[in-house]
Amino acid sequence: MSNSLIVINVVVLIVIFYYIKSRYIKQIVNLTRYLENVNRGQINNINFSAKEGHIGILEDEIYKTVTMLHTTKNQTLKDKELLKDTLADIAHQIKTPLTAIGMMNEIITEFSDDSVLIYTEQIEKQLTHVNNLIQSLLTLSKLEVNAIVFAEDFISCYHLLLRVHEIMCPFSAKKNQTLSINSPDNPQVGFIGDMSWSIEALINIVKNCIEHTPIGGQIVMQYIDNPIYTSIIIADNGNGFEAEDIPYIFKRFYKGKNSAKESVGIGLSLAKIIFEKQDGIIYASNQKIGGAQFEIKFYKKF
Repeated sequence: MSNSLIVINVVVLIVIFYYIKSRYIKQIVNLTRYLENVNRGQINNINFSAKEGHIGILEDEIYKTVTMLHTTKNQTLKDKELLKDTLADIAHQIKTPLTAIGMMNEIITEFSDDSVLIYTEQIEKQLTHVNNLIQSLLTLSKLEVNAIVFAEDFISCYHLLLRVHEIMCPFSAKKNQTLSINSPDNPQVGFIGDMSWSIEALINIVKNCIEHTPIGGQIVMQYIDNPIYTSIIIADNGNGFEAEDIPYIFKRFYKGKNSAKESVGIGLSLAKIIFEKQDGIIYASNQKIGGAQFEIKFYKKF
């Protein structure tokens, strides 16, 4: 009789153990699914199975934390959207008087002698500079609030570099610089992204290299492909970066020690956010042989 009672007790304990275990597993599975949905951006109310105990406390804390983070994210997006609209309004208000100034400058140019033309040319340059700055700020603000939809096409690295080469060669030629592509035409090497925006980002990088490379210098564009990532590299033989400037190269409005007077520090910021929107990571460094180097890596998804 005692042996039978022992066996019954053991069986009851085993049943209780597996029942409790199955409950915990079910609760953990529910939590896992909830967090997976959160990672996908699906924030919905959920009826957690645990009402008390340690799992219940954990579920409650996770839900409160996720709700708080979601609220903070929504408020941040609203603030960025407001900033974008504000910048657009300011740009609109500024462009009207700038256009008027430009027209008056043209009239003055027609009826002025050479001594005055020197100043009207400077005014024209500054007007162009301000207009470009406004356009860059508007683009940057739209990118930051995801107001621009990027295409998801396969982009051949070589064809991308070829387009940038065609556009930027006249600018490098003004300083007697050599802009070249040091990679073969392999249409199978590339990444998923938006060709137009990628061209704009690389143009900003090449502009920076032209600006900081001396007359007669060299700027080389190439791509590298391996099983882990595909990268695009832009390098020059200029003076390179100051060590203290490197951590801030892509910061908006940052101007390094060697920056040109007309530079406003927007181009590299734009390039960074454009490539980040396409799952790219951009790095700036100095080459061992001298000169600056930019590398954009696109890690392959397996």
